[in-house]
Amino acid sequence: MVVHFEPVMSLNTIDLIERCLALKTMFGEFDLQETPYSPTHLESVGRKLPSQHFKIGSGLPELGCRLTSSEKTESIHIQNNRFSVTWTRQADGKYPRYDTLKPAFFEKLKLFTEGAGLSELNLDITQCGIQYVNQVADDTFTGFSMFNFINLRHFDQHEGLNFSTTQRLEDQHEVGRLYMEANTVFSFEANDEGQVKEKRLLQMKLTFRGAPKESVGVFLDRGHEAIVSTFSQSLSEGGRGLFKEIERV
Repeated sequence: MVVHFEPVMSLNTIDLIERCLALKTMFGEFDLQETPYSPTHLESVGRKLPSQHFKIGSGLPELGCRLTSSEKTESIHIQNNRFSVTWTRQADGKYPRYDTLKPAFFEKLKLFTEGAGLSELNLDITQCGIQYVNQVADDTFTGFSMFNFINLRHFDQHEGLNFSTTQRLEDQHEVGRLYMEANTVFSFEANDEGQVKEKRLLQMKLTFRGAPKESVGVFLDRGHEAIVSTFSQSLSEGGRGLFKEIERV
């Protein structure tokens, strides 16, 4: 989950690090590291068109900070115009649920803006979003069969899968866009003998983002509902089983 806001000028390089060090103490077992500055991709109400952006900077380079839990299951990325939290599968093998992640996100956002001993930040939130990412094994080259809108049986030995779609979803003049991406990725694992084996995966990513009209919470709920619905409807029966959609729903 993420919120974007107008750049906070007081969060320059030194102040940003000092605030993140304070948050590190509040959150507990978290590591802190500097990260490159992430560009913000804002959604517009009109038709989405390709664009190019150029930026010339001077003085100290802008940067971001990342706080990562000791279990590597949660990370928080902060910069002067963005705050995001990412969760992964927990140490017990279970995935965190939206009804627990949403309040956890706002709790951390509140600590960021008005934590004890910190100067209060008045954020002008311009955009927010929610993203779901999952990967399943595709060593048997069955990636295409996981989706119910693709019927390319002659690609049963496909070298790679890569496609994306964009949906404009409007609700009472509040516009959000849902992005669905699927692509083949690879990882490498070593066995007990030290032999490295390439592992083929299919990655599916669903992202909902836009400018909230009333509240960030309401917008995130819309995004969660859109992601769950699209995820379920896009997968074939076999795909639902591989992505454990049947168990999740």
